[in-house]
Amino acid sequence: MDSWGTMDHLLVGKLYLKLLDFGKAQATAEEGLALAEKTGDLQKWIPLALFCARLFKETDQSLKLNDLILQLKEYETDRHARSGLNYLLGTILAEKGDLDEADRCFEIAEVSALTKADELNASYGRCMIFRLKAEWSKALSMLNELESRLAEQHEPEVEMAVQITKARLLWELKDREGSALALEKVRALAKVSQSLYAQVQALITEAFISVDQGDFSQARQQWTMIERLLPTQNGPLLRTRLERLKQHLQLAEKVPTLNLVSDEAQSVLSYDDVRIDLTKLPQLKSLLVYLASESGRVYSKEEICQFVWGESYHPLRHDNKIYVTIRRLRALFNEMDIPKVILNRHDGYLFNPQIRFHQIDGARQSLAVKDKTRSSVGRAPSPEAL
Repeated sequence: MDSWGTMDHLLVGKLYLKLLDFGKAQATAEEGLALAEKTGDLQKWIPLALFCARLFKETDQSLKLNDLILQLKEYETDRHARSGLNYLLGTILAEKGDLDEADRCFEIAEVSALTKADELNASYGRCMIFRLKAEWSKALSMLNELESRLAEQHEPEVEMAVQITKARLLWELKDREGSALALEKVRALAKVSQSLYAQVQALITEAFISVDQGDFSQARQQWTMIERLLPTQNGPLLRTRLERLKQHLQLAEKVPTLNLVSDEAQSVLSYDDVRIDLTKLPQLKSLLVYLASESGRVYSKEEICQFVWGESYHPLRHDNKIYVTIRRLRALFNEMDIPKVILNRHDGYLFNPQIRFHQIDGARQSLAVKDKTRSSVGRAPSPEAL
C-alpha cells in the first residue's frame, strides 16, 4: 500500500465499506491518514480524517473519534473541514436527542459545503431532524425537494438514504402507493450500486415495512436473505438496526401484555419479570394511559398537549416537549425489551393495537387478596387436602 496516493487510500477504504468490511476500511484509511499527515498535505488529510471519523463513530471507537474531532476543529477555517465536521456533530447530537443543536450543525454544514455531495448530505440531515420531531409534512416536503435536486446531481448514497426514508415515512402516512414506489427505487439503487451495504439496507427497510403490514412470513424470508449477505464482521450501526428488526419479528410470536398497577402510594408498570416504577414519572404515566385508552387511535399533538399538560398546543413551545416525553416513554419500553409500543403517524401518535394493556387498581387488588386470606382462616381442610 505504500505506493498508493492518499486519495487512493480513501477510494479503497470506501470500497471496503461497501463490502461491510469495517476492519479493512479502517486500516486502509488510517494508513492514508498517517501518510497525508507525514507529508503535510492538508487537502488530502481532511477527507481521510472525515472518513475515519465516520468509521470510528459506526464502530463505537469513542476515544479515537473524540481525538479526531479535536484535530478537525483546528482546521475549521477550511470550508471542507467545517462542513464535514458539523455534519458529523449533527448526526451525533441527533442520536443523543438534541435535535435543535443538531439542526444548527446541519445548517452550518449545508452553508459551508464546497461540493454538491456535502451540501446534499447536510440537507438530508435536516430532513431527518424534522422526521425525528414527528413533523411529517415538513420532512416529506424537504425529501421531495431533495429528490428533485438529486435528479440533477447524482449522489448514490444520499439518493439511497432519501428513498429509504420516504418509503418508511409514506408508509406511516398511509400512502401505500407512494411507499411502494419509493421502495422500488431503493431496490433499483441497491442493485445498481453493487454495494453489499446498500443491499442489506434495502432488505432491512423492506423487512420493517413487511412487519408493519403484518406479513411476518415475508419479513422472516427477508431476514434470512440478510443473514446470508452479511459477513461475520459488520458495524454496530447495522447490528443495532438488525437487533431492532429481530425484536419486531419476535413480537409476532407472542402478544405482549403490559400491566399498570396503581394505588395511592405507587404506580408500577410490569411486563413478564420486568417492573418499572412510574410513581415519580406522572407525565409518562399520564401519556401512557391516555394513548392506551383507545389503542390504534391516532392522537394529535393538540390532544396530547391538552391532556398531559392542560395547555393549548403551540409548535414552538410544545413540539420538543412532546418529542422528549415520547422518547422517554419509549426508552422505558426498550428497557422492557418491547419494541414499537408507541407508533408515529401523521402529526400524531398511537398505542400499538397488537399489544395488550391492563390498568389495575392496586388498592382493590390488595383488598381482594386480604379477603381471600380471611375466608380461608379456620376452615376445615377438604378431603382432597387430607
